Amino acid sequence: MRFEKHLPNILTLLNLFCGILAIFYNILGEMPFVFMFVVFGLIFDFLDGFLARLLKVHSQIGKHLDSLADVVTFGIVPGLVMFNMLYWSQMPNNFGHGFFHYYLDMATLENGFDIIPTLPMFGLLITLASAYRLAKFNADAKQTNYFIGLATPANAIFILSFAMMLHENGPEFLGGLLMNSYFLIGITLFSSMMLNAPIRLFSMKTTHYGFRDNLFRYIFVVFALGAFFTLGYASIPISVVIYILFSQMFSYRLGLKDLEDIVHDR
Repeated sequence: MRFEKHLPNILTLLNLFCGILAIFYNILGEMPFVFMFVVFGLIFDFLDGFLARLLKVHSQIGKHLDSLADVVTFGIVPGLVMFNMLYWSQMPNNFGHGFFHYYLDMATLENGFDIIPTLPMFGLLITLASAYRLAKFNADAKQTNYFIGLATPANAIFILSFAMMLHENGPEFLGGLLMNSYFLIGITLFSSMMLNAPIRLFSMKTTHYGFRDNLFRYIFVVFALGAFFTLGYASIPISVVIYILFSQMFSYRLGLKDLEDIVHDR
């Protein structure tokens, strides 16, 4: 077997490795490292698909391995981060450390079992919604230049951006909004619904990269990068919302409609 045939799967495994490291640093409460490794995972996730298309080495093993890696890096990690944030929202005086640090210090014992706080578990809904979204993606052969629902990498970065804003600005940022349990539950519900929403969003994984055919994609990338360098992590939720609106406004120009849908609309 040619070595290059295995290169996409090696990149996928590197994505998985980044997800494992992100989980490790989330336990330690080191949010910048969590964000960094999720971004590395996103890069590997993009490159494995790009390389598979370039080398024409698609396989069922690669398809399922990719989803397994994604459910860790872009499903488990944001769910655990939201778990932490919901826990922090109930303990603002202890802001800045990982959940397990708190738990070891403050967990109580009743009837021989440690009591685990229940509200933070609501954040794991993101993990469940991500797993369901990836399963649907694997079963749908039509999602080539578009996604149905928010892609898990975009959703993971969306969730982690709130944790990074909180980490960089402290609990007083936006009047404590990011430490409000109701706000975080709202973000969790929005995230989980968008992952499986029946709307089409353009994908950056196109089969060709000509400027004319991808003008709207490049405009969005320039906007997102410019916003990030201007507003920092606060720009990410804004960019995600604009990405969703942009996809709906220019769905025909972006090629998000299947031929049968266009005929039906006419």
